[in-house]
Amino acid sequence: IVARINTTFLIHDFNGKILNKIEPKLLKRIYQDLIKEDRKLNATVLLSTYNITSGDLFSSLSQDRTSHKIYKPSAYTITIDAHIEKIGWSNNYQLGQVVGTETQSLRMEAYRINSNPYTSAISYRSHVQGIGWQDYVGINQISGTIGASRRLEALQINIGPSIARNIYYRCHLQNFGWTDWVGNNEVCGTTGQRRRLEALVLTLLLF
Repeated sequence: IVARINTTFLIHDFNGKILNKIEPKLLKRIYQDLIKEDRKLNATVLLSTYNITSGDLFSSLSQDRTSHKIYKPSAYTITIDAHIEKIGWSNNYQLGQVVGTETQSLRMEAYRINSNPYTSAISYRSHVQGIGWQDYVGINQISGTIGASRRLEALQINIGPSIARNIYYRCHLQNFGWTDWVGNNEVCGTTGQRRRLEALVLTLLLF
């Protein structure tokens, strides 16, 4: 969640807390989106609020200006479950956490995004080995396969403005590592390359 205060452009997490540090590649993606949306003034102010190289909030912005909440915590609690090769279900990942594995060469086979309370604003789909793109499913539903030994290869996640204006996510892929951050309903992963998707990170922002 992002708010402009005087000459600062402060980014909040989904719980209303101002972020003092943002992963640099994500910060650059936010900057690019502001430019794309013709919000050039906001983009300029963002660069005077956060160090684009390190992602740190500039130290000249005192803590007493940045520690208080401007937005109330979201009414929704979002978690992610993942079904992983040789492990099975691994549940209750929080926003911003790595879902899956990075160094074990294990495929993600399915995942589920949960919301409490329920919302119809989130949908998602997967590209699965030997199947291709599946249909979109809604919150609390499984995307992918279980018991078929099929790897996830790519995914798309869509969120409506009633929850957050933008969703960002990235994936860890076989023989590639972490992808760049992608935005609302963009493809993360590969199709036609036979690469397993091993992990993902999901975050929600408003700006």
